[in-house]
Amino acid sequence: MVYDNGTKKQLTNWALNFWVEDELIVWIDQPSFDIKAYCNGEIYTIEKAIDTKAIKEFKIGRNIFIYNDLNNHLKIFYEGHVYDSRTSNIINFKCAKNTAAFYDEFYNEFRVFYKGNFSTICTYNPKEFEVSDDQVVYIDINDYFMVFYADQTIKLLSYHPNYYKTDNSIVFFNYLMEYFVFYKGKTYSLEKFIQQI
Repeated sequence: MVYDNGTKKQLTNWALNFWVEDELIVWIDQPSFDIKAYCNGEIYTIEKAIDTKAIKEFKIGRNIFIYNDLNNHLKIFYEGHVYDSRTSNIINFKCAKNTAAFYDEFYNEFRVFYKGNFSTICTYNPKEFEVSDDQVVYIDINDYFMVFYADQTIKLLSYHPNYYKTDNSIVFFNYLMEYFVFYKGKTYSLEKFIQQI
């Protein structure tokens, strides 16, 4: 059952397992083993099962579900639609609200899915990356600290930060003795510490 917008609704008679985020519920339906989802008041079938399996690896974000199907094709369920990345054998993928990112080894592309569209950010494997709501932060091959936000790529630092963390729609990072926040397309300096001698 789900209680949504003041109304109780039955999703299935039997769920083998289920995962819940802010705007999305995904479950393994029984006895079919199909992968189903509930979002925006509707029930959707994401993948039909073959025998007792429908997908392999997966991750769930606030309103997005990314997974490898049984043929190892990377797909994304978002806003009631399944988007095929047209890539396969993807191991490293992450997602958050409206956004997913992955590295395609075959084509040597770091790609982002954002609100229904795929974009190639760069043609190499980033050293590291994290995904949060509507953005992807990553360290590129030159150690630049970058963010993909609102369909554009922005350089935050020309160096690898000493520390960074991204959560919801905020990126917090520091370099040497200065602390910064990136929020909705802008970088703000928080504090600059001067070491006492």
